[in-house]
Amino acid sequence: FHAVVQALLAPGDEVILPLPWYFNHAMGVQLAGGVPVGVEAGPQLDPERLAAAITPRTRAIVTISPGNPTGVVVAPEVLAAINRLCAHHGLLHISDEAYAAFVHGATEHRSPGAASGSGAHTVTLQSLSKSHGMAGWRLGWAVVPRELMEALAKVQDTVLICPPRLLQRAAVAALAAGETWLTPRIAALGERRLQLL
Repeated sequence: FHAVVQALLAPGDEVILPLPWYFNHAMGVQLAGGVPVGVEAGPQLDPERLAAAITPRTRAIVTISPGNPTGVVVAPEVLAAINRLCAHHGLLHISDEAYAAFVHGATEHRSPGAASGSGAHTVTLQSLSKSHGMAGWRLGWAVVPRELMEALAKVQDTVLICPPRLLQRAAVAALAAGETWLTPRIAALGERRLQLL
């Protein structure tokens, strides 16, 4: 996220963050010289409320599904509507999907970046930090529009260049373990969740 907003924003540019926002997103926008614009869009994110917050300085709308800090899984049709809104206004839809594996209930998670034609205006963020318990390592990836790649490479080269080799090998092992490793651990979390309902 940090690299994307560093590559995207000029001083004073705005990024729409539905409330309650993830504090690191707001700080990342501010570090890039941008302005986080909090919008009360409701738990399922009302696209009309988000649209009303768009100004000439808006560069992106951020969604998190499943949400942090709420845990709400935004309905696929709502994410698709926000994605179309971004395309219509020439904005990026930054879809933070770090918790995509943690869906408990009837609403499924569907990445807006998977929709046909979304590649030019959608950034999809994924992380092994949550799903595979690598929280301290901050290892993940982004799927971004081609036109952002050059600027992102400059940011990445300046900040980190690449994750250490040990983390890369751990990531390969985690992804290779796949659903067999993931399913029982996430199911156990689902059982704990039911105790709190």
